[in-house]
Amino acid sequence: MIAEFGVGRGSLHLVGYIDGRRRKVAPLLGRLFLRLLVHVITSGIVCAKGDSAVRTFYRNGCVLTVDAARPVADGFVVEGGRFLAVGGRAELAGLLGPADQVVDLGGQTVVPGLIDAHVHFSLFSFGLTDLNLDGADSLEAALALVRERAARTAPGTWIRGMGFNANTWGRWPTRQDLDGVAPDHFVILWNKDVHSIWVNS
Repeated sequence: MIAEFGVGRGSLHLVGYIDGRRRKVAPLLGRLFLRLLVHVITSGIVCAKGDSAVRTFYRNGCVLTVDAARPVADGFVVEGGRFLAVGGRAELAGLLGPADQVVDLGGQTVVPGLIDAHVHFSLFSFGLTDLNLDGADSLEAALALVRERAARTAPGTWIRGMGFNANTWGRWPTRQDLDGVAPDHFVILWNKDVHSIWVNS
């Protein structure tokens, strides 16, 4: 799910993109997201000023811990932008001070932040033998690599490559650029972000 926070008809709301469809998330979850966002921002300001960080207690929730010994907890404590403790209400109560903030999660589920590390196996596999354009810091450098590959590749066959970054070249490359260095081959080159390709005629 990719989330965005917005304003609509005078109220704040949280919108999620689930399965490619834009869906409005429950208002309570939107308010919770706003509180967490404000907390993170204010914690950063407090830390930057060097003041003592205020603790915030989030309780009465369904906190998924990803800890086999305790998969679900009632709440957690955040201080200075970092988690200080995760546990049940009785455990966390001993940490509560008179100046600390308390947020009632209202039974909502809290999940850890997701960090996506993945590989596109087919692209990775092709990349082991394809032309690597990652180090080509100019259009001319990229064309020189294609020319060299064309010289040792049978005419009428494919030249595949990936990793070029035209953002540093001054202009977007064209099919005519490739035609000039590999007129007898089929050329397909993936951009570094793997969302666009450069091909010849």
